[in-house]
Amino acid sequence: MSTQSLLAVRPLDAGKLSASARSEDPWAGHYQNKAVVYEMLFHASAETLRTIAADPKHLGAEIGFIGILHTWGQNLQHHPHLHCVVPGGGLSVDGARWISCRASFFVPV
Repeated sequence: MSTQSLLAVRPLDAGKLSASARSEDPWAGHYQNKAVVYEMLFHASAETLRTIAADPKHLGAEIGFIGILHTWGQNLQHHPHLHCVVPGGGLSVDGARWISCRASFFVPV
């Protein structure tokens, strides 16, 4: 399996979202459209992590990561959010070498 296929995130087709999921309030209709909202959350976090990591002024590498969905907060109220586990670096754009992050943090922001 190629590196590109491992890092690929399936594009989100906004045309397939329900009207409530496309409204100005991203949480509108959330209780009826959990799968759609959760998918949007995963796509947004994946795009953000990959974009920041690919920028040469931050890391300049293609990264892999895993996102874990939590749907409840400490107070047991509905609070969907992701926790992401990210390795300490990534592959160069050509896939030939590993680029390590700085010792104290993943990417400078």
